[in-house]
Amino acid sequence: MKTSPGNVASSPQLKYELFATVNHQGNLHQGHYVANVNVKNKWYTCNDAFVSECEIQTLEEDAYILFYIRK
Repeated sequence: MKTSPGNVASSPQLKYELFATVNHQGNLHQGHYVANVNVKNKWYTCNDAFVSECEIQTLEEDAYILFYIRK
């Protein structure tokens, strides 16, 4: 797209939504990983064989990997 002085080429607005995280609990030498997923606007923690509902605030503290969906 050509622009003239005073005009700025517009770029598309990209929006992303967080849908999963991997969290590490422990230290550098030992620890445990858990996964968190968003299903129908509710967050769940998957910890080995156990799945429980959780709050988004707890995910932000120790998130190791974040997964986003482009909207």
